[in-house]
Amino acid sequence: MKEDTAVMDRFLRAYELMLGFYGIKLENKKTGSVTRNRNYLERFENLNNHTHNNLRITRILKCLALLGYEHFQAPLVKFFLEETLLHNNLKNVKSSITSHFLKAVKDNKEYRDLKEYESSLRASRESEIRKERKLEWAVSCWPKQKSN
Repeated sequence: MKEDTAVMDRFLRAYELMLGFYGIKLENKKTGSVTRNRNYLERFENLNNHTHNNLRITRILKCLALLGYEHFQAPLVKFFLEETLLHNNLKNVKSSITSHFLKAVKDNKEYRDLKEYESSLRASRESEIRKERKLEWAVSCWPKQKSN
């Protein structure tokens, strides 16, 4: 099947179609890099509200490796890590990234790099949350101004 260019072209078109459904656009057909599609807000809302799609994304990641697009896996997982942990857009996808998406990445080096990236994003996010809480606490301690 991998040798049949017509089949592989159809697979790539189907991959792009599914990415579009999730609000994602294939930016580079050689590297597999992805970016937000113009309709991403609407589609991300759908992803957050319908978590059964997370299993489909896991199947897509596994299929990429089986059909010779293993190098497409890491860019897609990295995209989900960033949208979830950096931009806080996909809160209901967060557990699937660790439980399923990352584990689907076939290349061991890519897997380790993504795990390190996930750890750094989580640490950064936790630091931001601590700063926000300190600021909220400080503001709550300020004396209230009396209105005349």
